[in-house]
Amino acid sequence: MNVLSFVVFAVLKTLFLPLAILGVVIVGYPQMVVSKRLGTS
Repeated sequence: MNVLSFVVFAVLKTLFLPLAILGVVIVGYPQMVVSKRLGTS
């Protein structure tokens, strides 16, 4: 059962990785734009 749970975890992690990257871009890009406009880091 331990190997099966690891395989399921690895498959799900691989499937959701593009969604995680997309979420980082959607949240991070506007924050960088606003911080650059305000002159903050």
